[in-house]
Amino acid sequence: MKSLLLVLLLILLAGCGQSSLPPQDVETLAAEAASPTPSETPTPSPLPSPSPSPTLTPTPTPTPTPSETPTPTPTPSPTEAPQMGILTASSVKEIKTLDTVFTYNGFLDIEELDPTIIIDSRYATTNNFAGKVFHPFPLALVRKEVAEMLLEAQEVALDLGYKIRIYDAYRPLFVQRQLFEANTSSASLFVAKPGPTAPHPSGLALDVGLSYYNDEEVEMPSLYNDLSERAYADYAGGTPEQTANRKMLRQIMEGCGFTVYSKEWWHFTAPNPKNYTAIDMSFEEFVEKREEYYASVPTPTPPPAIRNFDTIFVYNGLVDIRELDPRIIIDLRYATTNNFASKVFHPFPLALMRVETAKMFIKAQNLAWSQGYRLRIYDSYRPLLVQRQLFEANASGSALFVAAPSENEKHSIGLAIDCGLSYMDGEEVEMPSPYNEFTQRAYATYSGGSVEATANRELLKRIMTEVGFSVYSKEWWHYNAPNPQRLKALDMPFQEFVDKRAEYYAGLEG
Repeated sequence: MKSLLLVLLLILLAGCGQSSLPPQDVETLAAEAASPTPSETPTPSPLPSPSPSPTLTPTPTPTPTPSETPTPTPTPSPTEAPQMGILTASSVKEIKTLDTVFTYNGFLDIEELDPTIIIDSRYATTNNFAGKVFHPFPLALVRKEVAEMLLEAQEVALDLGYKIRIYDAYRPLFVQRQLFEANTSSASLFVAKPGPTAPHPSGLALDVGLSYYNDEEVEMPSLYNDLSERAYADYAGGTPEQTANRKMLRQIMEGCGFTVYSKEWWHFTAPNPKNYTAIDMSFEEFVEKREEYYASVPTPTPPPAIRNFDTIFVYNGLVDIRELDPRIIIDLRYATTNNFASKVFHPFPLALMRVETAKMFIKAQNLAWSQGYRLRIYDSYRPLLVQRQLFEANASGSALFVAAPSENEKHSIGLAIDCGLSYMDGEEVEMPSPYNEFTQRAYATYSGGSVEATANRELLKRIMTEVGFSVYSKEWWHYNAPNPQRLKALDMPFQEFVDKRAEYYAGLEG
């Protein structure tokens, strides 16, 4: 497990606010704490400074405000945080932005904005203090202002190697009433009376914890819904590890503007400058209105099932990165005519790469995500046959831009990735040159671009080199992973990979 002192230092430095260290130093420490990766690349240029936001402050003493909670069945907690983060939800909606997500009565579904946040809606299951289902909708609905704060908190958590886990968010007044009536204990400290100021029905409260990257819960001094003093935010009887985990969660959330409820370590409330009051909108009403809304707009292609490195199909040492992280944008130029030769070299929009390269790339995606971007892949593995076709199609004749096919060609080994950045809505980020431009403007150190384009290129470089990739000096988009095993190039056709994968998954289903 990471050093406790290092983790707490990172929390104080890299929260939602500013620190006394330059941003790039904080981000480097965060990356090393989450999953250190040796790199032989030169020291990269700094990331552009993030916009200012509140600095983490000492833990305040909140005014007690009843909430809810009770006594659940214990769940095991891991003894060690995994080093590699993979999305493992069974399904993920198309990723939206605050401008495009469906909003109704001021509420949105946080899972549509960030699928890395774990939704563990306890009152939609029997895993709660009452042992009964209060509603059948595993939704985490929040107000837009709360969503902005929560997304910031998730960025901090990801930087530290964790994910936010939501146990409950908005609940209708009638559900609040049912919870209050189901609470047979005398502890009204834990379940608030239904009323106009009830925090959950007002859309201002979140019950949250932390999880490791493999979605396992991080151990706290008490279980969620434990109606005892162990649930108190300052309970002193937990183990050192449990207490440190609770403090980490509190620092993350309060650093982004939330206030903890003194009687429940998991209950955090957002400010209410607009004086929101409780509403009784049913989950069913929200779901129906959302279905009507999205039925009126074009339906996006659903992402593939999300897998992890234990379940994903591997063939000849290669994996399809899209199966591991749907946030990554796949824009395979050589499977279209949008490339230097204006011809289709193969019809497979697959981003294949070596397993270790994929692990590094997902770390880079997490860094990009924390900066408000998504990585965009233009090309990755290509068979030697395709490499030969590209080399012959290069009318410039310059081997600086298209390497001759050989056993050491990085794309054909599965170690090279051509990539750029996109905004959260998928729009490409401007660089000093377009992808596939074979001029000096493509150089990784070209100084003639606009200030914004140059800053974007340096941001990409910083993200990629920080996790262990090295940039090719003549192409800002070309990054190579290390090759300690001295792997050689492959000539495996894409069709072969596709066929073998179909057989493999069909066998699992059978």
